[in-house]
Amino acid sequence: MTAIGNGKISELELDHDPVKIICPACQVPIETEVSYKISSRTHMQGFVVLLFAFCCGFCVLPYCLNAFKDAYHKCPKCNALIGCHEGAEL
Repeated sequence: MTAIGNGKISELELDHDPVKIICPACQVPIETEVSYKISSRTHMQGFVVLLFAFCCGFCVLPYCLNAFKDAYHKCPKCNALIGCHEGAEL
């Protein structure tokens, strides 16, 4: 997962859960706030489920489960974007 801070990009272990780190922007120890957003990958997974499950009810699963959405981590102190973890693949 890629983290962005002070114009530098570094590798950071991000998941769909909040992580405890030192914010690269404000240098304060924090636990990240996570927001989940639907991406084009989520739409593709819904389409794939529709094709293989042959039931319209199951195609909404990627939209209902946060594991299939992108997780954006931000600092609760300065609101800087820490990084993004892409949703799971089917």
